Amino acid sequence: MEARLLAAGATPGRADDQDCTPLHQAARSGHTAVAQLLLAAGAAVDAVDQSGLTPLFRAIWRRQAETAETLLAAGASPDVVDPESGWRPLHTASRLGVGALASALLAAGASPNMSCRCWYTGIVGTLLAAGASPNNIGGGDATPLQVALLVGHTDVVVPFLAAGASMEVLTPVGCPPLHLAALAGCRRAVELLVEAGAAVGAADYRGRRPLHAAAAADAGYVVELLVAAGAAVHVTDVDGRTPLHGAAQSGSAAAVGALLRAGAPAAVTDLRGETAADVAAHLGHLAIVAALMSTGAPAG
Repeated sequence: MEARLLAAGATPGRADDQDCTPLHQAARSGHTAVAQLLLAAGAAVDAVDQSGLTPLFRAIWRRQAETAETLLAAGASPDVVDPESGWRPLHTASRLGVGALASALLAAGASPNMSCRCWYTGIVGTLLAAGASPNNIGGGDATPLQVALLVGHTDVVVPFLAAGASMEVLTPVGCPPLHLAALAGCRRAVELLVEAGAAVGAADYRGRRPLHAAAAADAGYVVELLVAAGAAVHVTDVDGRTPLHGAAQSGSAAAVGALLRAGAPAAVTDLRGETAADVAAHLGHLAIVAALMSTGAPAG
């Protein structure tokens, strides 16, 4: 049918009211043979619809690998940008977990650094092997390692570290990777970073250490891990708060217990003159207050 229409003079680039061409339709439906006919008849391979997306983008969003490869072979740009998200085709293929598409895009010249933020270990390996930098800072002002830690994707931490991901690059708010892992309460990520040499005493822009982050995140097991790695329990941030203050505020019995067993001083007051017991009392964490006062710490 399509071949007869084209032979009868149908325009291969005629768009509908959404600026969607027949090639867009064929691409998102995975009709590879139709796409080949349209391309042979002169359809514009990089035409954009009202959303600013090319046929290649439409094929990738629908996981139509064969059609996407046909479009790439016809010269579709592998680095065209989605105007709404700022993503490129490799971003989309990688985050959808379609390894065949990612490989095809790389073979067509797509920049691997555009897409080193995905959570599929196999695709991460493909991107790194293609030259992606694990320290590339994209539009979100964070490295791939930082993003992985923020969203709790531990599996990709290993390949990023093996490829040389920096443990010293800070997020826009001054957090090193270990802070992010501690804040996420991710024991395995913390273990990997500590084993790789991350500084357990590094401070963020507010003077908070990874131990502050773990205590505030109700992650007693991470508190224990950091203490075992040498984290100091008495350190204070710019507000004069110790990790014990953070644990008391979060109402984390596990973190409070772990800190007290490690010798955390319960009588320290912050810049507001409050002990950890005061903080817990203000928030109604009565069990925490009792645990702290059992050490002899005063409560206001």
